[in-house]
Amino acid sequence: MAPTHKQIFWDIGAGTGDIGPEKRAQIAKAALMLQQNPVVIHSSSAGGYNESEAPEIALAVPVDFAQPQDLTTEIDTALANEGLSDAPVTFKSKVSWLALNEAQLEDLNAVTVVNDMSVARASIDDLVRVNHVPPSDIEDTPNTFAAELAKLLSETNDESIVIKAIETEASRIPAKELAEAMLLTEEKYKRMRNAKRLEVEDEIIALKDALLEVSKTTDTNTGVLAMIIGGIVSVGGVMIKAYKAYQAVGSLSAMISAAIASAGGIAAVAAIAAAVAAVILALFVVLKDAVNLIVVINGSKHDIDFTNDAILNGERYKVTLNVPSAQKEPKKPFAYGCGFYTYRKWRIGDVPFGTFGSCAGAAFKASNGTRFCVGADCPNTVLGGENCFRVRQGSDAMAVAKLARDSRWNQETFDADGHRCTMRRSYMVGSVNFGICSFEPL
Repeated sequence: MAPTHKQIFWDIGAGTGDIGPEKRAQIAKAALMLQQNPVVIHSSSAGGYNESEAPEIALAVPVDFAQPQDLTTEIDTALANEGLSDAPVTFKSKVSWLALNEAQLEDLNAVTVVNDMSVARASIDDLVRVNHVPPSDIEDTPNTFAAELAKLLSETNDESIVIKAIETEASRIPAKELAEAMLLTEEKYKRMRNAKRLEVEDEIIALKDALLEVSKTTDTNTGVLAMIIGGIVSVGGVMIKAYKAYQAVGSLSAMISAAIASAGGIAAVAAIAAAVAAVILALFVVLKDAVNLIVVINGSKHDIDFTNDAILNGERYKVTLNVPSAQKEPKKPFAYGCGFYTYRKWRIGDVPFGTFGSCAGAAFKASNGTRFCVGADCPNTVLGGENCFRVRQGSDAMAVAKLARDSRWNQETFDADGHRCTMRRSYMVGSVNFGICSFEPL
């Protein structure tokens, strides 16, 4: 798809290193006001926390827009209105090209609408006070391979090179890191919750592609836009904690920019995004495999913990230990928890073997006490059989695994404790059994 839009950038000469929360707030508020320009589909600001990233404003505009000098003048005016008239504004030569479809444009418009400008402006003062968290406070520091993978993805579009790197190194990444949780935008959550049949796979692959885009970014403004376009609010534990800590967020872009800073900067976030994307990408590496890929999305106010699993055939690959609750506070953009659960054929080393596929049951417990299990079966389709998912209330993972093995359902729902749990499958046959499990209040 040819580019439809482009993101263009301006340096804001407000100082070097940590320019302080007051100047960061002035720049962020100026960027927020630029969102009202009908030509601009997205505005954001970043930098000014340390020497690694200077203060910057980025605007996304149609690909044929050719008057950046007009926007330079508008940025000057916006900064002056915020009391920062002495900061030189310099248009930069770098461009980030965007190929956006109609659905992405609609979602982008929905999440960037500012319903209450006074709340948005007030919240920026709190957002920009966050600074880089000291390394000792970062629980989810990405390892060396995740950083190397992010670098590799930024340097090549050759999928075979990326796949080879994952084949060679993926087993060295700790399970905890590859199974990072995420928060999704309301629009992405609704599409995943409502997906049926082939749409299930499409939504999961789109999420993987969005994570890969984030992993390629080297500056915060590009990362912010890539996350919003992909329907991602936060990725990794540190960003999720930052989002939960903010009392009010009138601007999603400003929130993501500040949360990236709190997570150690764009390099750390990009590396985590690469590692999460590798969970999905690595499942397509080996031929003659049989994989169950379950994505759990949480629309409830309760955290969901993975408690245990039972495996009839194959082995566990990666799981997310906790899917965060939905964040549906009136002063913040809604965000919804998301986690990945993957099971595959037995391995000798990293080579699948045997005539059986993958069949397992995964058990979960919501913080309100509701327990449920998802059963997943991806048989060796060369020998016959159809993919299946089942979902049941309770904690018997083995029973639901057997239920999945002995039946061929593509969708199932139960209601309990004021909540609805629904499991949907994509393909009837195929070496990857894609499924989305949603948990939400009735």
